[in-house]
Amino acid sequence: VTGVQTCALPIWGQIARVYFSKRNITPYWAPTLYLSGTLMRPSGQEFRGTRFNLDFTNTMILSSKTFLTGNIGGFSAHYPDRSLSVRNDKGILMGIATGHQISTPWILMAQLDFQRNFSSDSNFEYQRWSATFSGNYRF
Repeated sequence: VTGVQTCALPIWGQIARVYFSKRNITPYWAPTLYLSGTLMRPSGQEFRGTRFNLDFTNTMILSSKTFLTGNIGGFSAHYPDRSLSVRNDKGILMGIATGHQISTPWILMAQLDFQRNFSSDSNFEYQRWSATFSGNYRF
């Protein structure tokens, strides 16, 4: 299965995403490869640029109510219109998420992510961990 997803957000001028998924998935192997591009157009000049991502995701169905998803990816961003100098970033992203259906409409989810950014401007180099806990209600 292949697809294209587009979206227009106020800060990110345009997002295009192409993905490739396996047609015949198994409970433990449902891979998806994403390639996305972003044209970043905020109101200021400092963060105008382009960004490209390549991500790999696999979802495992652990039971009829529980899933586990892992992802790894990389990105490259270019900011040519900065007042001081051109900025180039490259980075890696990794994450793991799980969800459990507690009733027909309710799913509880938890996600842990890591991002490492390498930048030509040392002020923008960082590594960051983040955790998200949420609930999802399906109407």
